[in-house]
Amino acid sequence: MNSHSSDLMKLETLDKEFMLLLQQYQQVSKDYFSLNINHNRYVSLQDREVVGGNLISFQVAPSIENCQALCSTNANCAGANYSTQTEMCVLKSGNIQLTNTNNHNHYAIVTKKMNLLIQLKSINENLYNTLNKTAVLVKQLNPNNATQTKQVSVETEKLNVKYNLLQQNKIELDKLIEENNSLENEYKVSTLMVNQSNLSYFFWSIIAIILIIFAVRMFTKNN
Repeated sequence: MNSHSSDLMKLETLDKEFMLLLQQYQQVSKDYFSLNINHNRYVSLQDREVVGGNLISFQVAPSIENCQALCSTNANCAGANYSTQTEMCVLKSGNIQLTNTNNHNHYAIVTKKMNLLIQLKSINENLYNTLNKTAVLVKQLNPNNATQTKQVSVETEKLNVKYNLLQQNKIELDKLIEENNSLENEYKVSTLMVNQSNLSYFFWSIIAIILIIFAVRMFTKNN
């Protein structure tokens, strides 16, 4: 097997990885849009911390569940931090974000909607990483004939389309996260439907592109 064929096999592996990530993205997206507009259930995330926003209060809470309840009953609470070591519950309002910590006793408390949005952003970043690996491989391809040159051209075009779609999707995600932070209880149905349509368009566009590329490959191989 020559190096060109080996690299093409690696590209196929990365394509499968990309598709699996897309499936995860689509499922989390469905979970997000299935939530009620005013859904305010809180979840706790270990080794995470809520940063930014404005301090509401420090309160002693005997458990994570108690801290979640304190946040859910406060109309201004956007998220909270809880320490199982000190049993301190810190409520925050406004535009918050999450950061990782090395403290297993520390928990960030956020709405389920925000948690799903964070998952979407993480999957989006993994999609970018997969494309970056693919880009490195495509650059290493050294075609020896017209058929291989065509394959390189196809892979390059596919990369460009994927990058453009991911960039559009990242912008949409950033908007959703910003809206979730500042307008948690003021989403409009029309806005949600438009955002859902955009995310679905992204997913099915990728599927269509991959099917077209597969057909081109088979046609080139047969010729």
